[in-house]
Amino acid sequence: EMVDLLGKNNLEIKFVSYIHSFILFPVLVARLSRNFIKREKSGSDVKEISSIFNSLLSAIYSLELLLFRVFWGLPLGLSLLGVAKKK
Repeated sequence: EMVDLLGKNNLEIKFVSYIHSFILFPVLVARLSRNFIKREKSGSDVKEISSIFNSLLSAIYSLELLLFRVFWGLPLGLSLLGVAKKK
């Protein structure tokens, strides 16, 4: 769908890949588990995280970036990254 949208808007696609691959399955489990746990919905789900967890995520994304550069893309992930230029 993203490729079609870029093409229809007079853009030449240079690169399309998934990103955020390493956290795909933990996020999927967390989202599915929310369906089984009754919670009151209030406020934002944006919360401050510990420095240890932040360091762990930084290490995960550093490794993902390395693999991204080596293989020029990732086979699956939470988000799409597209690079295009005007024709």
